[in-house]
Amino acid sequence: MPGKQVHMMKLVVVLILVVGSCLSSTAYAATRDSGGGGKAVAKLQAMVREITSERDALKTERDTLKTESEKLTADIAKLKKEKSEAESSAASVENRLSNELTAQKTNNEAITDRLEKTNAKLLEVIEKYKALNQEKNTLSANHANLEDVQRQTKTELQHCEENNIKMFKAGKEVLKSYENKGVLDSLLTSEPALQINSVEMETLIQGYEDKLRKEKYPHKEITAANVKAPEANNEPETEEGQGVKKP
Repeated sequence: MPGKQVHMMKLVVVLILVVGSCLSSTAYAATRDSGGGGKAVAKLQAMVREITSERDALKTERDTLKTESEKLTADIAKLKKEKSEAESSAASVENRLSNELTAQKTNNEAITDRLEKTNAKLLEVIEKYKALNQEKNTLSANHANLEDVQRQTKTELQHCEENNIKMFKAGKEVLKSYENKGVLDSLLTSEPALQINSVEMETLIQGYEDKLRKEKYPHKEITAANVKAPEANNEPETEEGQGVKKP
């Protein structure tokens, strides 16, 4: 556009020079022939008006182009500013994203480290659980064995208790026989070497009874329902031959 404007300005200048030259020639010719030069002058004047109009149009176009050029210059400056701001914003965004990426990497590394430690602790807990489970199984087996031993012991103790009760009852029967003055009484009275006074007999009977009670299974007391103890005979018999005489 500026090259076209310069070209038009040059054309206007040339036309003005040509018109000026023509006017000079016309004025000179008019002095020689005043009758034939009127048409030429009118034609030249028309050309001048046309050139002047074209010049004015060119000036208007020049002003328009100048305005457009100034607008374009302002737009270019604005675009440059926007470009600079965009570049600055892009740099800021890039810097922010870079910082976020660095922080994310650091966070990922921390999480990975914690995960590895957690896995290590989990493996340790699993190993401890296995050991505890093995110990539990061992204790369960030992407990089962102890229960078997306890059952066997209980059975044996019950058997011993039954035997003790039987022995205790048998002893009581012997004592009852003694109280009834049976064979034992006759034997003791007929043989001086085997005679035992009543105090010694009571002591012997009481010791035997105490021994039976001690050896009985302790979880159950011997009650009157099981056996009934005989009444102690603390008085000596008369001299009529019905008891053991005192020495």
